[in-house]
Amino acid sequence: MTMSSMAKKYYLILPGLFLLVGCFVARPELSLEIPPNGIMRHEFGRIAAGAPLSKTFVIANPGSQPIGLQAKSASCSCLVSPAAGVITAGQSLAMAARVDTRALRGPVELVAVFATTEPDRPYLQLVLSGEVVPPVRVQPEVLYFGQLAPGANHVRHIEIEPSGPEQRIRRIRSASGRLGLRQIASRSKLAKQKRLVTLEVTLPQDLGSGGFEDQLLIETNDPLLAVYPVPVLAILLPN
Repeated sequence: MTMSSMAKKYYLILPGLFLLVGCFVARPELSLEIPPNGIMRHEFGRIAAGAPLSKTFVIANPGSQPIGLQAKSASCSCLVSPAAGVITAGQSLAMAARVDTRALRGPVELVAVFATTEPDRPYLQLVLSGEVVPPVRVQPEVLYFGQLAPGANHVRHIEIEPSGPEQRIRRIRSASGRLGLRQIASRSKLAKQKRLVTLEVTLPQDLGSGGFEDQLLIETNDPLLAVYPVPVLAILLPN
């Protein structure tokens, strides 16, 4: 399941979560109680990154025949349970969607798609949408150095700001210990209030050609997400 202010859509493939028992043939008596567009949506609003997020969708079968459901499409951030694929006539099925919000940020839309044996509602989509708020805001959200000639002193800047008044930045470090980090002065009002940190990030000079990956680890006082990672990427060209 990176991150910008644009809405993100994660299509969830959930193989094996729903098992059809036997084969079902669509009959005129089938009737699955889903909106005409086949979408059941829950807006969860704003939630802190790392906070538990769950929603139970209740799907009713007011018809006279059983209806089967089967997952069609995947995301590692969401789990739907229980593992049942049949709604008997006159009964309903409670489907609990649970989302790991630690890797999410910004506006998100999570969609779980299922095929059904109801001819008028052949597909069911369970949608969770809202905004996941991390403990800090960073610009840029991915520190990409681009394609670089080896041996030069490659430097980029990144700005880091706590998301709320209760958030604090405790420490910023390189996951590998190889990045050069230096805080630089800023004339921003937020910087004067010690709410904005501007860092100069320097790549190691002994890198060979090929891809380079590291992370800035921003340690905060947030109890849900105490360490916030920022990817650092570069491609070193051959001599």
